[in-house]
Amino acid sequence: MESYSKSLVDKKIEEIKAGRNSYEIGLVTAVKEYILTVRGLENAVFMERVLIGNGAEGYVNAIRRSEICVTVVKSNGPVFIGDQVRGTGETYKAAFALSSFSRVVDMFGRDRMTDQVLEDAEPIAIENEPISIMDRGKVCRPLETGIAGIDLIYPIGKGQRQLIIGDKKTGKTQITLDAIANQKGKNMVCIYVAIGKTKKQVKRVYQELLAKGCMSYTIILAAFNDDTPPVLYLTPYVAA
Repeated sequence: MESYSKSLVDKKIEEIKAGRNSYEIGLVTAVKEYILTVRGLENAVFMERVLIGNGAEGYVNAIRRSEICVTVVKSNGPVFIGDQVRGTGETYKAAFALSSFSRVVDMFGRDRMTDQVLEDAEPIAIENEPISIMDRGKVCRPLETGIAGIDLIYPIGKGQRQLIIGDKKTGKTQITLDAIANQKGKNMVCIYVAIGKTKKQVKRVYQELLAKGCMSYTIILAAFNDDTPPVLYLTPYVAA
């Protein structure tokens, strides 16, 4: 953590010496829940992190001829027309900590059980360049779920995507939890992503995985039902 803080300070000093510590200022002209219309940030780029008013922050999600649209991700209070919006010249990023294993965390590197930001959290890109088709390897390693009907009839390989579809209360979540439990001792990292669930539902999943001894290699990345829509939208990208 100390080396990361030192690198941030050194980066800021270099920006000041190079004259890159000046920023554009825009003004909010319209507010529609979590979407802002902003005028004045002429050099803004898509997914640029911006600071809004008194402590809010978001990212640029659309660029038009004479204005831009900003999505508010974090806010300490309401945003009003006329509030200043400052560009940072940085891509909006999430945060990840290696100590996230055995915890319920969110995209900001915060432990949602204790509501504390993890000390070793570092910024990570929300979206990455996809690997080209020619550079992708063969799917030749099996991912055993421990469910005979899947492993024998329709086996899954590491590197594949698998979609589970079904009505409510048909056991979709249980298939996922059983597959995670079956990875014990196989040097696997499992990430369970909960979107729009209540804290009670996520806690139930956490307790089941903990009882099975799975949390040592599992991260639960959660966006609860009371989180803002932008957080619900971005969390699956952060998990991927």
